[in-house]
Amino acid sequence: MCLKTHVGSIESDNKSNHPTRAMYITTRTCLQTLGGSFTKYMNILIRPIEAYVPLSHWAVLFSTELPPEGIKSGQKYKLAESCRLTGSTYELDVPALGENQTNIHMGSCENRFPAATRRSRHMIYLGTTTKSDAELEEVGRLVLEYIQVAEKGYHFLHRNCQHFVVFLASVICPDAKSPKTTDTLWGGLFSLLKRKNKDITKRITAAKEFYEVRRTNLRP
Repeated sequence: MCLKTHVGSIESDNKSNHPTRAMYITTRTCLQTLGGSFTKYMNILIRPIEAYVPLSHWAVLFSTELPPEGIKSGQKYKLAESCRLTGSTYELDVPALGENQTNIHMGSCENRFPAATRRSRHMIYLGTTTKSDAELEEVGRLVLEYIQVAEKGYHFLHRNCQHFVVFLASVICPDAKSPKTTDTLWGGLFSLLKRKNKDITKRITAAKEFYEVRRTNLRP
């Protein structure tokens, strides 16, 4: 488990005056496909829910493209420009998954129903920040460390890319309204399988406290 980043070249020439950037959640499909000779056709039934946010992979985009007035935290917004041109992305990467981590997509019926890795065009706005990419990467690495140390590492349902984004947002944009994560769906049914740390509010508080302590210890 590691931090995967793509840093855009949008930093201000004045290093003491970083531009205000919007923080967005960007998603892509990640439900596993069925690849058998007959079962692959069942993927057609999954297509309608492939873009459902709680069932998607989450990453964070910090973009110089700010949403128009009236867009509130937690609401969707479609960027006018390519996110690669306007900002930097940070996400949780799990190298142990190998090629499946980057090439997961919906639908194995490519001959009749072409499919490819699809990233949603609509972002979820969380808030704004003036932190530099170096500062954002520091936050990202400390949040990753929190998941590894305090929460005992990656879990596909309870400690995944979505929780990384939730914890990251709680540090950078404390008032951010994040979407529901997979384990909170259907009244928190999946949370019944957790033995501890069921309360996401307590986990967010713990992540913020961990970040503050570690950041203080890292300062000379």
